[in-house]
Amino acid sequence: MKVSERVDVLRKKMAEKNIDVYVVPSADYHQ
Repeated sequence: MKVSERVDVLRKKMAEKNIDVYVVPSADYHQ
């Protein structure tokens, strides 16, 4: 699955749950 497809799925799930913002960190702070 391409990144754009995964983002589309996330957007649909967010709309279903009335979520406006989802923060995706760009780095793993545990490393």
